[in-house]
Amino acid sequence: MSSSNPCTYRCNICNKYYKTRQSLWNHNNKYHNNDTNHNVIKNDYNVHLDNHLNNHNDDLSKMYKCKKCKKEFNNYQNRWRHEKTCKKNISVDENELLKNTIIKQTEELNLIKSLMYKQEQQNEEMKKILMELINKNCKVHPGSKNHEALDKV
Repeated sequence: MSSSNPCTYRCNICNKYYKTRQSLWNHNNKYHNNDTNHNVIKNDYNVHLDNHLNNHNDDLSKMYKCKKCKKEFNNYQNRWRHEKTCKKNISVDENELLKNTIIKQTEELNLIKSLMYKQEQQNEEMKKILMELINKNCKVHPGSKNHEALDKV
């Protein structure tokens, strides 16, 4: 192959030629494990193609993840199509995490209930002590309205 061909891609590491960018990318992933953009000799056609592809790649920040397996897609329709056939369920780790969260929240709720019960008991004890002090130190006529109010406390 000639390097003057606008569809020719050459690996800068081993100087092999490929017809398509995908072939070069596959080659680099398999043999060099490097980013393909560093290994492509670009001609005018390739630069134009790169500019075109970069316009599409700007949207890659809007990735859509499969709810079951967390695979990422750059288009929600692709994700939707994948989710229809995805065999994975919510991962065991996520189930375990949810279970642990529920257990922890239940324990916290029980602790709050216990503290509220203790607080109610303390309130009742304080009420009894206050009534004893009032009855001991205050003389209220049995027929007065103040006596009836104290009995309701």
